[in-house]
Amino acid sequence: MLCQANIKHLPIVDESIDLIFTDPPYMKMYLPCYKWLAFEAARVLKPNRFVFAMAGHYWLPNVFRIFGECSSLSYFWCFTHLSRNDAPMIWPRGIIARSKSILAYNKLPSTSKGVRVRVNVETFKDGIVEGKTNASIIEDRMLIQPVTI
Repeated sequence: MLCQANIKHLPIVDESIDLIFTDPPYMKMYLPCYKWLAFEAARVLKPNRFVFAMAGHYWLPNVFRIFGECSSLSYFWCFTHLSRNDAPMIWPRGIIARSKSILAYNKLPSTSKGVRVRVNVETFKDGIVEGKTNASIIEDRMLIQPVTI
């Protein structure tokens, strides 16, 4: 399902989505989008499923803090998207940004005590290079399952 809607309240049934992948705007004025995203993802994702959110480096500490406010999501990994094309200049830092972060959080089951997510080690690749067809984040042999510890 593809959905274009107001992130403050998605027209989606609770716990009905397997994956959210989004690329919100990176400017400071749009940081509240990440909070809305985190809480809506916690509502609409099925347990043990993922939200992937691209984020620029400049405000990354704020985005981590915002996602940390949502106790139903657990930090999983920070992937890197490497651009082969033009890269923007981040003037306040004097950096040409050739990469973007893709933050991965998974929704905890409602009874998460003693449960963690186990992912097949062949599922995820740490770096994604733009334009390479064999460098996808999620491959079709993905295995995510709760494991009691």
